Amino acid sequence: MSEKKFTEDDSSEVIIAKAKDFWGKYGKLLTIASVVIILVGGGYYAYSNFVVKPKEAKAAEVMFKAEEYYRMDSLQKALNGDGQYGGFLKVIDNFSGTESANLACFYAGSCYLKLDNYEKAVKFLGDFSSNEKLTQARAYKLMGDAYADWGKSE
Repeated sequence: MSEKKFTEDDSSEVIIAKAKDFWGKYGKLLTIASVVIILVGGGYYAYSNFVVKPKEAKAAEVMFKAEEYYRMDSLQKALNGDGQYGGFLKVIDNFSGTESANLACFYAGSCYLKLDNYEKAVKFLGDFSSNEKLTQARAYKLMGDAYADWGKSE
């Protein structure tokens, strides 16, 4: 029975020695990798919560009045704003990289199509992209209409 206990103690000492040896060889690398992972994760969290979310909220707030003008067919006000509220073009310029700016490209392209400015309609509709298939299909349809009305049916 004492032999069995001696073997268990011996094997645990071997395991501890291997762990110390492993930590001696790779401890610095593991510490650096852990710190990098924590910094990258923390940086991503901070950026998304303290930069992107407030920017997205402000863009949606600015775009609200432009959408209202769009529904009323006040296309110039929807595009350029009314002096107090910015239009879709301001949202695109000031809030690039947000979902609201992406949606503003769709609206701007639609406005320009209604204003018979086909080149700008194609540009803004081409800048728009969506994961929603129906919305993206609508953008492609409007782009096709713009090309056809522009005389570039090829």
